[in-house]
Amino acid sequence: MFGEKMHLEEDESSPIQFTKRAKSNAGRASQIDMTPMVDVVFQLLTFFLLAVKRDSAEPVDVPVTVRSTAVAESQSTFITVKPPSKGSPDPEIILGDRSGNGDKITADQVRDEVVKGVNAGRPNIIIKAERFVSHGDVLKVCRIVDKVEGAFLYVGVQSKE
Repeated sequence: MFGEKMHLEEDESSPIQFTKRAKSNAGRASQIDMTPMVDVVFQLLTFFLLAVKRDSAEPVDVPVTVRSTAVAESQSTFITVKPPSKGSPDPEIILGDRSGNGDKITADQVRDEVVKGVNAGRPNIIIKAERFVSHGDVLKVCRIVDKVEGAFLYVGVQSKE
């Protein structure tokens, strides 16, 4: 009986008696079904997740140099960055001559090798990267070299021809 609407009888002389009135369906018609809206939200979310390009290895077109400086090979340490081998997420880093022949080292060993080169009178560090190496991998090596005091960082470039 609580919460139900009651009304008075028509006859005023008789004692007051309350009777139940039929429930109204008006309250049910005003409810909004949220299922289609939730479906649309999930479809939009799926679209944006699939449409966003998540590739951080975007090609970077380096501008043509206007001025360059020659660096003496006898005062330089060469570091070559190659694309990762199959099954490995990390690039190959090679310490060696300018042809890229040398010892494989890890990113953790780069700093130690640069310090050895600076102490041996080779303060110029030349970083070379092969064509399909991601820009981020080259930047990781550059950041490591940049932290060594007394090292001068150079990036080896090749003409597009």
